[in-house]
Amino acid sequence: MNVKFFAVSIVVFYGLSLLMLLLLVFPLQLPDELFKTLQGLGTTGTTPGVVSLLFLVPLYFWYRRTSGSKTLRGFQTESRRQAVFLPLLLFALAMSVRVSFAVNLGSPLEKMPLIFLLLSTIMLAENYSPSSFGFTSQAFLMHLALGFFLFVVRLPLPYFAVLGVLITVFGVDPFRGFELFPFLAVLPFQVFAVAISEEGLFRGYMQTKLSCVVRPWVAIFVQAFLFGLWHVVWHISPLRLDSMVLNVSLSFLFGVLNGAYFRHTGSLTPLVLSHGLWNSFLSGVVMDFSVTPSLGLLFPLVLFVVMLPVVVLMSVLAEKVCGVFGVAHVRVSETRRL
Repeated sequence: MNVKFFAVSIVVFYGLSLLMLLLLVFPLQLPDELFKTLQGLGTTGTTPGVVSLLFLVPLYFWYRRTSGSKTLRGFQTESRRQAVFLPLLLFALAMSVRVSFAVNLGSPLEKMPLIFLLLSTIMLAENYSPSSFGFTSQAFLMHLALGFFLFVVRLPLPYFAVLGVLITVFGVDPFRGFELFPFLAVLPFQVFAVAISEEGLFRGYMQTKLSCVVRPWVAIFVQAFLFGLWHVVWHISPLRLDSMVLNVSLSFLFGVLNGAYFRHTGSLTPLVLSHGLWNSFLSGVVMDFSVTPSLGLLFPLVLFVVMLPVVVLMSVLAEKVCGVFGVAHVRVSETRRL
């Protein structure tokens, strides 16, 4: 562990976060045509969103050129304390910025700084290969197919199944359609910023490290629990306990399912795609609960109840599903625990 590189990474992380904050408060005056084009590529309609996606380009080339040399077998030389402490420290650092962005500005623009912090910690401070943490393009098309399958099974199918019951049994139809443009507009930012940062931190880094010192399912549940806490920030101001509990619970389920599949694929690709599609899908769905306001909370609650057995079944069958798609992978991190 190179403490100097890690300290510099933290300083740069907070510097990039401050840059996002300043760009949100004092947006740059980009040419209208350029801004409209970039906004159409899914940048959340803000200057920081534009900068986030643009910054990912040099970040990608830096990642390609500066990959560390050690594989997961290098974990054998780590202490148990380091394997647990570093993931929790990265979570705390990211959360310190996320709370400020979410509570005060209602914005998820901590993602680009988080991606930098994650990659710099892996490649510079620890000198590991990012591929050991799921940043790999192996079997890319099959992983994309698996990601799309996971998305369909866990969201659109339960979503429209619940809608069908409301319509046929209770005669209530809150569904007003699906708008393609909002879905496509946010998809790039959701995939390349939100999904990569969150899947990279929780499944890629945290779960991989913890799997070296505890049983795999314990690591999955720990990262899923922290992923649930990650979403508390959206319900603090104003305080909404009902939606907070529901969102945290859904996020926990989401984390368990993704963790189960990451254990068997060793790749973040399917998880990043399904995560980005999930968030973007919710931006495109148009619902109207004005006739029956109680459905506004009841609908996601029923959806959670329906999704629960689906997630449990899909998690239990993760190894078999990965085998069907031909992407089953033995995690090196589980071959020896510290």
